[in-house]
Amino acid sequence: MKTLQIESGDLVIGPGGAQLLTGQARVIQDLSIASLEPFGCDRFHPNWGSVLTNYIGMPITDELRLLVQSEVTRLVSNYMVEQNTEIQADADAGRRSRFQSGEILVNLTGVEVRATEDKVQVRAILQTLSGEQMALQSTVRN
Repeated sequence: MKTLQIESGDLVIGPGGAQLLTGQARVIQDLSIASLEPFGCDRFHPNWGSVLTNYIGMPITDELRLLVQSEVTRLVSNYMVEQNTEIQADADAGRRSRFQSGEILVNLTGVEVRATEDKVQVRAILQTLSGEQMALQSTVRN
């Protein structure tokens, strides 16, 4: 599946026009954007976005790390549900799936959290249907 490449909130323009992303790079971009956007900001996808910005400035405790880990798990799980919905819609319509096995998420194998007074850094390890692993790294600032 293809999507427009975005960098620092802007479309990336190259030779021939807007640049496209596919595969793992697309998945990482999608999840990075979701981690930065406010939860519920998309009326067509009410579970899109995250509440990670709510945790900035909170005391750095084990509870905070668990809250962030839980939110990243929810974010990735929601993405996996949306992927499965689209895969099923393709199958129901008799179309070939628009996803490659290297971009279908099947497991979140780990989440590391580092928090400071003004930002939360997250690194999530994701596994695809093809068995490949990829890392989502996101920094959420206030």
